[in-house]
Amino acid sequence: MRQLGKSIFALSAIVVLAACSGGQTASDEKAENTETPSLPAKPTSTETSSPEEGSGWQLFDLTELQEGASSTGYLRLVDEDSLSAGIYRLPAGGSDGQSPHQRDEIYYVLQGEAVLEVEDDLLEVSAGSIAYVQAGAAHRFVDFSEDVAVLVIFSGVEPSADHPQWLQFESEEILTARKAGANVWNVFLSVETMRMGAYLLPNSLGGDGPLRHDFAEINIVLNGEGMFRVGGDEISIRPGSVIFVEADVAHNFISSGDDLDILILIEGG
Repeated sequence: MRQLGKSIFALSAIVVLAACSGGQTASDEKAENTETPSLPAKPTSTETSSPEEGSGWQLFDLTELQEGASSTGYLRLVDEDSLSAGIYRLPAGGSDGQSPHQRDEIYYVLQGEAVLEVEDDLLEVSAGSIAYVQAGAAHRFVDFSEDVAVLVIFSGVEPSADHPQWLQFESEEILTARKAGANVWNVFLSVETMRMGAYLLPNSLGGDGPLRHDFAEINIVLNGEGMFRVGGDEISIRPGSVIFVEADVAHNFISSGDDLDILILIEGG
């Protein structure tokens, strides 16, 4: 029986826990699909972007990429063993013929409104919506009367079957955990293959200190402008900036008069 999915949020201090899909819940901590082994790991692409890059990082600008891109197809951005990402575009009135994939994935809607059909469930999504889809789950976008563009991120970690088929979130709601005098790491998705959260940095603190992790990550700037210091380089960031950072590369954010809101997806859970 089909149902219309809606996001559900449970807030606690600086961590957000959210889950959907038949009562299944993702963990609040910061797999092999044996049913369909022939599924593609990720979309094939005839179009590849050219990022600004340095030692251990790559920078993309979603605004520029959307303005200069064609109205349909998959534009590959990041293609690493740890994480891969691209922009998936569907023209108004078109059809989505994608097949299930071998890797867990995230959709972050950049433009348009549609319904994301995951197996027998229907999820209403629009700009700012975030949806997790389990590896092997049949899914596609339907009911879109305007152009749709989504940022797609695939985990490089081989999945297990013990995951929810889907989870849905809204970016407006995950930003409500902001605290005036503290940098907040607000985790809202945690499964074996990936973790995602909102990193909220008030301008009053000026940014954060250097961080170094043993996992790769993708940073998506939602709000605010500033600088990102990474691998010995300092790069300007603004809403729409996407930065891929390899594991074990030191990095930190510097605000320039604005609060910074960053979506971060981390390799592994």
